[in-house]
Amino acid sequence: MHSCQQFILITRFLIAALLSSVLLFANVSGSGKTPEISAGIIDLRNWDFEQDGNLQLRGEWDFYYQQFLDPVSFSQTEPPKPDGFIAVPGAWDDFIYNGEPIGGYGYATYHVKILLGKHPQNLSLRVNSFSTAASIFINGHEIGQAGIPAPTQAEMEPDYYPMILDIPTGYSELDLVIHVSNFYHAQGGFWTVASIGLESKIRQDSNFNLVVNLLIIGSLIIIGLYHMSMYALREHTRTPVYFGLLALTIGIRALVTGDIHLHHFFNTFPWQLMIRIEYLTVFLGVPLFMKFQQSVFPDEFPRKLADGIMGICLIFALSVVVTPVYFFTKTLVPFFLVGITASVIYMVITVQSISHQRVGAWLFLVASLILFTAFINDILVSLEIIFTGYVTPLGFLVFMIIQAFLLSYRFYDSFKTIENQEQELRRHKDRLEETMEAHMAELIEANHRLLTLTIIDALTQIANRRRFDDYLTKEWQRMKREKKPLALILSDIDYFKKYNDNYGHQAGDDCLKSVAQTLEKSINRPADLVARYGGEEFCAILPNTSLKGAKIIAERMRNNVEKQQNRHAYSAANNYVTISLGVASFRPDTDNTPEKLIELADQRLYKAKNGGRNRVFAGKV
Repeated sequence: MHSCQQFILITRFLIAALLSSVLLFANVSGSGKTPEISAGIIDLRNWDFEQDGNLQLRGEWDFYYQQFLDPVSFSQTEPPKPDGFIAVPGAWDDFIYNGEPIGGYGYATYHVKILLGKHPQNLSLRVNSFSTAASIFINGHEIGQAGIPAPTQAEMEPDYYPMILDIPTGYSELDLVIHVSNFYHAQGGFWTVASIGLESKIRQDSNFNLVVNLLIIGSLIIIGLYHMSMYALREHTRTPVYFGLLALTIGIRALVTGDIHLHHFFNTFPWQLMIRIEYLTVFLGVPLFMKFQQSVFPDEFPRKLADGIMGICLIFALSVVVTPVYFFTKTLVPFFLVGITASVIYMVITVQSISHQRVGAWLFLVASLILFTAFINDILVSLEIIFTGYVTPLGFLVFMIIQAFLLSYRFYDSFKTIENQEQELRRHKDRLEETMEAHMAELIEANHRLLTLTIIDALTQIANRRRFDDYLTKEWQRMKREKKPLALILSDIDYFKKYNDNYGHQAGDDCLKSVAQTLEKSINRPADLVARYGGEEFCAILPNTSLKGAKIIAERMRNNVEKQQNRHAYSAANNYVTISLGVASFRPDTDNTPEKLIELADQRLYKAKNGGRNRVFAGKV
């Protein structure tokens, strides 16, 4: 009779646990088809935020690699053309640019045009973490920032900061522009999905998630501390301390992932420390669970196997402590394989415990399946393979509830066999004495950090001297192979020193930016390049261009700068800012070099300046 009642009790709990896991991990979408972003546009003119609720901005966003585009430029008649479309949410590492994946490091602009119907009041945007800094703009207005995005590692500051941002009212179309940069994490990009909806519903959902998650986190921490205090009172068994440490680990992880509830307590919590905590809790969770299971089923869990798993996981954990973020964030994929292997081992040992008729083995199997499903889900979310959100804390809470039931059942059953169990515990105590003999492999120093070279001039936002030198060498070799001419234009702002001295350095910088943008707009072909050569000097590389054609382009540049009518009362050439230009064109061969082309263009620039300035010289020197 007793065994029958036991079977019925376990069966009922098994069914309840399976139903709970289905409700826990099911991701049920709406019955109707929800709009998605296609080719950088999403049409929400038929979406009723009052009735249909919040909407996730999933799909193909416009992507501009290595560019921080002016958000206002998207409202122009001809907005910038993207380098391609990229799936959001997701990492940008595999985006193909110039025939190769771009990797994790870099910076980029994301853009999506949102078409609205009757614009409701008080729309909000909810965003979570980016990798690893971002600025968010709507219709040219900055509405939020996480960290400081920048085109170099020295300038940027990483941070994860979930935000609810108010959307400006009165627009029928929204240009949502996000500047994202990453020079720290192994993966870059727009990781998590953004949601748009009525402010009240966005905040209601956020507050609900906050309350639920903090309840889960608080439960995990309290249960963890409770079981560790049990170990202090009953040191003869280590099961409570492993279980308590595991609960604390999962609870702490929940604070720094997902909605990052840690920010509700510390607004300026260091990003480097937060990312290390996130990965440490992953790498320590597996061995802690292993030690817990080993303490529950000591006869089935081989000690050498346990020590081996512990050693491997500690190597991963040590990498988080002593290596840069970029290095240890790349270890998640190999650790995923370790986690899968360990999960299989755990299941095999649990099945063996069932076959040996260990008390509570069936319930342990059900609880483990739920927890491992949550663990694998979180690993896949971290790897940007799925986007269901982090659920390990909730899965572990279910696991603990089942374990609490299991402990109660064991207590119910233990009074009949207490003497045998005491003898068994004494025997197992000697067997559970741990002698850590895992050999720590020597860590390979990270010697292949990605060095990103800046190719844009910081002031004028056009190509800089480094980019000019590289591009001239490249195009010289290409024109040499194709036996076509290569033209070069060198230009100088007339009397720029007087302009700078009389109007001030800020006005001088504005003048340089204005001239640079005007020169860049004066060329039309994708292969042509305008760059800042140095100081107030600019240059243009024109592949497959004759001297006659280059002179026409140079005259267009001169005329466009003069048309800007930037006042220059101290110029002897004109009342406005003007430029002088020297033009040269070679057909590359063995007798010529890029240096000779630069020298000839410079000589002709000198002739233009000596000839009265505000002119183009392309004749013989």
